[in-house]
Amino acid sequence: MTQANAYKIGDVLPDGWVVGPISPDTGIVMAIEPESSALQGYKTWYQGKKHADALQGQGHVNARLPAPKELNALFNDVVKAGHNQHAQFNTKLSFFGKSSTLYWASSAPVLLLRSLFARVQYFGKGGVADVLKLDTANVRCVRDEAGLTLT
Repeated sequence: MTQANAYKIGDVLPDGWVVGPISPDTGIVMAIEPESSALQGYKTWYQGKKHADALQGQGHVNARLPAPKELNALFNDVVKAGHNQHAQFNTKLSFFGKSSTLYWASSAPVLLLRSLFARVQYFGKGGVADVLKLDTANVRCVRDEAGLTLT
């Protein structure tokens, strides 16, 4: 018998968010914002933070840009593990030198100039970098989904 709140990574929740892995920061299963409601196009980190705040105002009280370790878990446990069908993270490199596979994290693990830089992760190959918060990348928020278990 399967529990009603037991899901697999990549399943779609009733509200359209997608089941993600367990957050390495909170120890709680993450839900991934659906691509259809994500902030579209390349945005600055500041625009991404504003989008996360707006999601909180819409009732997703713990919506946020993923922390760097959470973003890495999304890459490894969703994209690399083959559970990206519903999450729809962009993994294809674009031409003309601009990578459309960059996703913003909530912060950068650097001490100096922390207010100016944030972490991005390349979802094409998994690498990370710290870039100016005024640069552009994709935005995909997550939230904790307490009470959800993974099968």
